[in-house]
Amino acid sequence: MSLIGEYIRRLPEYLRVPLYRNAIYLMADRVLMAGLGFLFWIVIARTYTDVEAGFAAAIIPVILFLALLSRFGFEIALVRFLPSAGKNSRSIINSCLTISGIGAILISVVFLLGLEFWAPALLFIRARWELTLSFILFTVTFALLVLMTQVFVARRKSAFVMATTLVGGVRIALLVVFAVYFGAFGVLASWGFAETLAVIIGMLLFMRIVIPGYKPIPTMRWGVVKDMVRYSAGNYVAAIFGMLPAALLPLLVLHELPTENVAYYYIAYTISSLLFAITGAVCMSLFAEGSHFEREWRGNVNKALKLIFLLQVPGVLFVMFFGGYLLLLFGGDYSSEGFVLLQVFSIASIFMAFNGVFLATRRVLKRMWPIIAIPAFNAFVIVSLAHLLLGPMGLVGTSIAWALSHGLVSLGIGVYYVVLHLRGLGGSALVPT
Repeated sequence: MSLIGEYIRRLPEYLRVPLYRNAIYLMADRVLMAGLGFLFWIVIARTYTDVEAGFAAAIIPVILFLALLSRFGFEIALVRFLPSAGKNSRSIINSCLTISGIGAILISVVFLLGLEFWAPALLFIRARWELTLSFILFTVTFALLVLMTQVFVARRKSAFVMATTLVGGVRIALLVVFAVYFGAFGVLASWGFAETLAVIIGMLLFMRIVIPGYKPIPTMRWGVVKDMVRYSAGNYVAAIFGMLPAALLPLLVLHELPTENVAYYYIAYTISSLLFAITGAVCMSLFAEGSHFEREWRGNVNKALKLIFLLQVPGVLFVMFFGGYLLLLFGGDYSSEGFVLLQVFSIASIFMAFNGVFLATRRVLKRMWPIIAIPAFNAFVIVSLAHLLLGPMGLVGTSIAWALSHGLVSLGIGVYYVVLHLRGLGGSALVPT
């Protein structure tokens, strides 16, 4: 308790440091998002059958993955290039949004047309016109939503990321209303329409505060984004590999196990994602600070590691001992089927923290091969191992695959720095000289 008390006492001091301030806002956003997510899925678990929840849990990651494909890596490039864009900022933002919006429509349509080949379990999406149109709309929504929030990060105004999440929280109220009128479709509709509202308010209000005079006008100016393309391309490929396990594992569970297991898996993963978010928030803030002040980022790496350690360790211990009680909020089956799964995910988060800081330093240095190679390795190992382990071990096999893959990456990074040290080339923290 004394450690937590010391952190709270020094919070005003931390908020004066840009790295900490943006990281704290981003983490607060993830905590808020997780809290709203808990409430959202608790209502679902209490209102819908496990099978209906399972289908929703399979569709949502697919939409998020298609939205990622539609962003073409611009979300990372905006953080890296927007700070120095000057008068071209508005044109860069609108060009990225326009390209991604068009891409989201085309990619979602192609996906729906080819459901027989890559996701036959989701063919029911094409059976209802409102589900088909919503699928396309929500893919566009999440492509634009992430780009918009990354503009806030690039401008070091992460408080607006949290404000956007607050607007999206209206999905809980919508869920109750839609459950009456739309049945199982109410899960997807309440989630998607709430985030669509968040995009509209963000574009018309928040963006104008962060960037005075901004107007969301469709723009296609290749000249202002061409310098971002090469950098975006590498991060785009890396993001695809990074998202593949989260997108494919629910479909794999849906294919291998009874449908309700997708819901058990998704809830455990959602709770674990709060631990993953600690690393993600700090590393994104570290990346943004490195993009603004490249000469100072070595010291920021040490600050990032300290902040992750301060928050990650208590979080992991809490999940290890009390995670079962969290899962009970969703129902007894969620706790009995998901507790061990959740515990192993929490162990994986430790390895992910170390790996995440390493990748943040590579992004600042613009060294793309590890940014692509590490997520590609993880995607291959996690999906392959999960496929092999689902039969003999059930759901827990997915989290074991996750932990083993990230653990091997951490081991490889550790060996890399030991070699650097032995050769006399070691630098500060995770930064080579």
